Amino acid sequence: LAFDDIRVESPLGRVEAQATAQLGGADGGWPETVAVQMSLGALSLAEGAVFDRSVALSGAEAAFQIALEPFQVTLGALTIADDSLPVTLSGRVAAEADGWRLALDAGSERVSLDTVLDWWPETQAPGARRWLSENMRGTTLHGATFALRSALGQPVALYIDSRVTARSVRLGSALPPLSAAEGHLVIHDNRLGLRLTAAQMVPSKGGALELAGSELVIPDLRAKPSRAEIALQGAGALTAVLS
Repeated sequence: LAFDDIRVESPLGRVEAQATAQLGGADGGWPETVAVQMSLGALSLAEGAVFDRSVALSGAEAAFQIALEPFQVTLGALTIADDSLPVTLSGRVAAEADGWRLALDAGSERVSLDTVLDWWPETQAPGARRWLSENMRGTTLHGATFALRSALGQPVALYIDSRVTARSVRLGSALPPLSAAEGHLVIHDNRLGLRLTAAQMVPSKGGALELAGSELVIPDLRAKPSRAEIALQGAGALTAVLS
C-alpha cells in the first residue's frame, strides 16, 4: 500500500507525510501486522499536545511495525533531519495484561544540554532535570545515549550516559564553579555520577587548580535536600588548595 500525500491538521498540530505499508499475516482476511515506512515532510504539535512546548520539525524518516493482537507498536528507527533535534530514536509501546508499557531509546552524536532540557518535560525525572539545569552551563553532550522506561502505576525510569564538555559546572554551593570542564555523565535509577577528565577551579588565592579525576555522586536525586558526595583530586599551588 502506498500513501503519496498524507495531510492531517487539527488543533493539536499538523503533519505532512508520505508512506508505504505492508500487511503481514493477512491470509485469514484481517492482517496480523502492518509494517510502515514513513517520510515526514513537516510536523508541528501545539503546546501541551505531547510536550510542554510547541514543536516544529522540518523532516524525519521513520520505520515501525504495528501488531494488532496483542496491540504493540515497535519503532525500528526514527531519524530526525531537523538540525534543532539531532537524534535517532527507537522503541516500543505495548498493551500488556497489567497496562501500557513504553520503552524509548535515543542517541545523538552531539547535542546541547539546552536542547535536551527544552524537550524534557518538567514533570518527568524532575530531580535530574533540575540539577542539570541549575549546575551545568554551556554544556554539550557527545555520543549521548538516552533511555526512558514507563509502565502503568510506576515512576518513569530515566537513563543518560554521555561524554560532556561544559563552560561551567557547580559541584556544590560552598565551592567555586569549575570552568573548561570535560567528563563523563551517567544518570540511572535516580542516581547521578559525574567524573571529570579535565576542569579548572579558581579559588580566592593561589591561582587555578586542575581537577582532572574529581568525581561527584548524588545517590538519590529525589531526596530533599539532596546529598552529594564529592571527591576532589587536584593539582596546583598549596595556597590555592588551602583557600
